[in-house]
Amino acid sequence: MSDPYLAQPSSPQHAPRQPHPAPAGFRPILIVWYLCAGLLGAVVGLVGTVMHRQWMPWILVVALITVAVAGVLVRAWLGGGGLVPYAIGWFVVVQLFAAQGPGGDVIMPAQPISYVWMIGGMVMIGVAAFAPRSWFSD
Repeated sequence: MSDPYLAQPSSPQHAPRQPHPAPAGFRPILIVWYLCAGLLGAVVGLVGTVMHRQWMPWILVVALITVAVAGVLVRAWLGGGGLVPYAIGWFVVVQLFAAQGPGGDVIMPAQPISYVWMIGGMVMIGVAAFAPRSWFSD
């Protein structure tokens, strides 16, 4: 004789529902991480934009190296897809400071050093994007 409490229900309508697994590779925390990557890009862009004209050219060189190092960090952390929000955050902040403010002030005037900062920063993000994969393998 079998135990009625161990018997499984015979009809599928009484079977407990299994939760649907999330698609492969999707984790809700990725959204937060991508937002953090964008925030990191914005902070690097803000600090670099405000400081790039101080003690020329040394702070500019340090700021450009910081853009590259933070880009490599984001790529190691989130992969190549993480560079997109990082680059967007950096680019938006730099372009906002290149525009004329409400009082007519411009943080980044049309001078060669400002162009080096804008173009050089984009190049440094490209360097992080095209760094060898062997740097990021475990």
